[in-house]
Amino acid sequence: MNGVSLLLAFGLFLTIFSSGVLAHVEEDMPDAIAMTEYEMLVDMNPDDVESRYRLAMVYYRQKKYTQARAELDRVLETTPDHFHALEGLGLVTLELGEYGQSLAIFEKALLKVPEDNHIYYYLGRALEKNNDPSGAEKAYRTAIANHKKHVPPDDKQYAGDLAMFEKALAELNR
Repeated sequence: MNGVSLLLAFGLFLTIFSSGVLAHVEEDMPDAIAMTEYEMLVDMNPDDVESRYRLAMVYYRQKKYTQARAELDRVLETTPDHFHALEGLGLVTLELGEYGQSLAIFEKALLKVPEDNHIYYYLGRALEKNNDPSGAEKAYRTAIANHKKHVPPDDKQYAGDLAMFEKALAELNR
């Protein structure tokens, strides 16, 4: 850790403890800072499932897939029905090229939340990687249908997500 990082971490540590707040990670906080805060929280309370899950997702965004996987595995050991940890682990295994495992994880997640449009999209990606274009097409079409059915059009991510699902389908059919 360089001097600036050490000072930043120490400042965060003092801020957290002097305010009596154990965590205040903002959504728009840079990943490096969020990672430091979540690592501290997990060190202080190893059973804090949500901080461990969020740390895993910071690792995922930074392409630290092995570390993300370790954290998600720990979450799922104690909370096997943690839907978002299943989703995250599916994404990690997809990035690691473990397509069969990612398929199984996404299918397990769909048993928990069968209408989730993103899981169908991720399942479609895994099916494509697993050389199953007809399965991928079905998954993408289900993602689009579920999106239109379950997400209100005024949702701020509605248009972007729908475009992503439709693009995947269009590229598959080329």
